[in-house]
Amino acid sequence: LRNALIQQNIPVTDSVTTQRRQQQNFVSTSTRTTFFTWLSAPLENIITYTNAESNNFCAETILRAIAYKQTGIADNAKGIAEIVKFLNGNGVDTRGMFLLDGSGLSPRNGISAYQVAQVLRTASSNFGGTLPRPGEKGTLKTFLKDFPSLQARIRAKSGTISRVKSYSGYLTTLGGRTLVFSVITNNFTCSQPEIRKKIEIFLAALKGI
Repeated sequence: LRNALIQQNIPVTDSVTTQRRQQQNFVSTSTRTTFFTWLSAPLENIITYTNAESNNFCAETILRAIAYKQTGIADNAKGIAEIVKFLNGNGVDTRGMFLLDGSGLSPRNGISAYQVAQVLRTASSNFGGTLPRPGEKGTLKTFLKDFPSLQARIRAKSGTISRVKSYSGYLTTLGGRTLVFSVITNNFTCSQPEIRKKIEIFLAALKGI
């Protein structure tokens, strides 16, 4: 930005910094003049995109945004502390849950399928709408392709790292019930496509409950 301003013959008489950094260093920003404001998309849209595309950068940013909103400091540890406090306050048993980042990429993370199901069960109805449907787009575009009648009945999020494959979300049964499900497989001995097919068959069986 500094270079762009100089190229347009706009003099820059101060070092490059940000308002947030100045506030964190307790430097007054009252003398600054706002000449342009760029607003992000609404948070719900960002979460919808993050869930559909499994965008790890966005997931990490959301974690820091939680910390900044609650504490004024965009810090991973503070964001995780706020999440754990929220979960405990909503009846989720967080014993044995280990959170190290916002994306879930760290192998030091640890969470059970039951805990994920608890989170989904206590989440607001708006959150379910941010989860993609299989067959539409993103990481679930080819999920359940052999079960087209089931695709419209599911909203879910996938999770994949080495030797881990998981799917969690909501399923509407033929009887109209909404089920919360979470399947997390670790250290499986078959291939990724094979374990995915096993999970698809399991979900297809749930449809008739």
